[in-house]
Amino acid sequence: MHALVKPTPQAGADWPKGLELIDVPTPKLQSPREVRLNVVATGVCGTDVSIYQSQSALAQQMQVVQAPHVTIGHEFCGVLAEAGTEAVRHLAALALQRPFINERVTAFLTGKTEDDLARDPAFLDLLKTEFYMTAEMHVTCGTCLQCSIGQRHLCQHTQVQGMHRDGTYAESVVVPAENLVIFAKGEISPDIIAFMDAIGNGVHLTQAADVVGRSLLVTGAGVQGAVAVALGKLLGAYPIFCTDTIPMKLDTAQRLGADFVFNMSEPNAQENLQKTIHDHTDGNGVDVAFEVSGKYPAYSDMFNNVRLGGSVVLLGLPSGAYPLDFSKIVIFRGLTIIGVYGRRVFDSWHLMEELLSQGLAETLLDNGIITHRLPLERYEEGFQALEQGKAIKVLLYPNGLPSST
Repeated sequence: MHALVKPTPQAGADWPKGLELIDVPTPKLQSPREVRLNVVATGVCGTDVSIYQSQSALAQQMQVVQAPHVTIGHEFCGVLAEAGTEAVRHLAALALQRPFINERVTAFLTGKTEDDLARDPAFLDLLKTEFYMTAEMHVTCGTCLQCSIGQRHLCQHTQVQGMHRDGTYAESVVVPAENLVIFAKGEISPDIIAFMDAIGNGVHLTQAADVVGRSLLVTGAGVQGAVAVALGKLLGAYPIFCTDTIPMKLDTAQRLGADFVFNMSEPNAQENLQKTIHDHTDGNGVDVAFEVSGKYPAYSDMFNNVRLGGSVVLLGLPSGAYPLDFSKIVIFRGLTIIGVYGRRVFDSWHLMEELLSQGLAETLLDNGIITHRLPLERYEEGFQALEQGKAIKVLLYPNGLPSST
């Protein structure tokens, strides 16, 4: 099968920019607890761009890979190709967790138990034909302190598929069944399912700090920032301020609910941002600031505009160090600083399912958050568009573009 791979970096050696599209063996199940999915669509995220660019922080992360290369990608929508015996039982439990609007699925599941489904070969056929699937791609140990107290997203032994293990820029991917999230066809567009990983980061932001009826600053209007804006609007945050350096992203953020947007590459942008926030918060500053850009200049914009006693939530991943006078900026001002990593497993996923099914999916699609849909072999176009600020969300299709695209 075709796969988009990155050669494993070696300590002290050059790590050339770019990716390689090669033929690799179709992955096989290594455990009865695994499934193999055929990838319908897969999203390009900032981490993938950093791997493409061979950034040093990612080189350090990926030096632990033992194979000569790794298939990257971790945002995806797939359909079931095969499942181990224990995986089928887990899928039976997932299928019985909640109601579905798909009439064929509902009719098949009615009156069935987990044992009934696990023993019925027709259930496997139903899964293959009537469901889309995605997965939490942080594979965790299940036994460390964090896993045992409900903080799986902070597992001490996390392996990320698409970084430490083969990921989704391929025709097929193998994942642990316990990481699956399933949707009956007709519930949510597969194009949205394909980047729920990124949407979940935005959901986690809003879980980390109370934004209901609060003033909000979002620095960075990529996918996670745009989702944070949309959720802030949904939760009644007002006013919502959003910054970026790319007009297209700011236009999308405004359509999704930002009350004021600022292009920080323009002259006097910092002053205009500070004055506008001052004028619309009675001089206090914003209650909550979400940092999603991963750029240190945005940290200054954030700290300069959050109120005394406000909250700062950090998701973007900047490179290098940032000098901060903790006494003056944080302690004397009583700020709360929260670091957010990944998604709460599966808390963020369940909340995301509800929000998407209640209209968030259509809101994101209708407001142009997906800018590029490309077959896998045209990946260079997508990565270059992201590097040049001409894209928001790029989707790749390893098994070919759907006929409607």
